[in-house]
Amino acid sequence: MPLYDYCDVVWSQCDAYLLSRIQRLQNRGARLLLDAHRRTHISDMISQLGWMTAKERFDFHTACLVYKCLNILTSSYLLETFTPVDAVHNYGTRAQVKNNLFIKCPKTKAGARTFAYSGAVAWNALGEEVRVASSLGAFRRLYQRK
Repeated sequence: MPLYDYCDVVWSQCDAYLLSRIQRLQNRGARLLLDAHRRTHISDMISQLGWMTAKERFDFHTACLVYKCLNILTSSYLLETFTPVDAVHNYGTRAQVKNNLFIKCPKTKAGARTFAYSGAVAWNALGEEVRVASSLGAFRRLYQRK
């Protein structure tokens, strides 16, 4: 799956039509590996292989990259992508208590597909126990258990 995962954080923000084509490619791969009939339900095959769907994989890799950004494990230009809520204002909101990231409201659909927006949304959707993982390996294990 390394070729499938290559730069998926970048191209995962494509429109629904292209996302469905990527999912169909994964489905074909699952059918080929399992030598399954064309009418076999794909969710059974995906779970049998232990795979995530294309959208789940994209979300997983986006969350991993956000974890790397917040824990200074990535390139310097990505470190400034995210801003914690408590750096924006000093009000004692629930978002500040939960260590959420500030989400800049996009003005266009293209803005909603950026890594800065989708990464912050994905991070804020995670549970507290996943966000406070001590290492990237622990983060990945906790994310997949959620």
